[in-house]
Amino acid sequence: MVNEKLILFGVNSLLTAPPEPVKSVEEFRTAEHFLNIISQIEAQKFAETRIHTPPASENVQNKFKFILDYLSKQSTSSIIEWNINELTQGNDVLLSKMALLIVFAAHADTYFYSKSLDTDEAQHEQLAALFDLHM
Repeated sequence: MVNEKLILFGVNSLLTAPPEPVKSVEEFRTAEHFLNIISQIEAQKFAETRIHTPPASENVQNKFKFILDYLSKQSTSSIIEWNINELTQGNDVLLSKMALLIVFAAHADTYFYSKSLDTDEAQHEQLAALFDLHM
């Protein structure tokens, strides 16, 4: 499995307020950090092509369903068969995979790639190498 600190770095380098920086993979169970990044990705698009994220009041299962659908459209293979209950219960492996997919989706956009350059250089290089390896 990929270094947890590297995953957290990748996500934290892309977050904007209000979520606090992530300190452990377990914190991804709420889906809020993922939705924050997706909202930013979509905000860079033309208004007529934007996909709107679920409201904060939406239940966590529906949030994860939205994220899985969103990432499946960004990926070469579908991930909609992932078990949403395992995500909400804190399956570290699935949450880590989802975090990496979110980071990869964001890094496909030049704005987000350059945003993470402003952070720790060594971790950025590791993340870029991981990105190159899998993309």
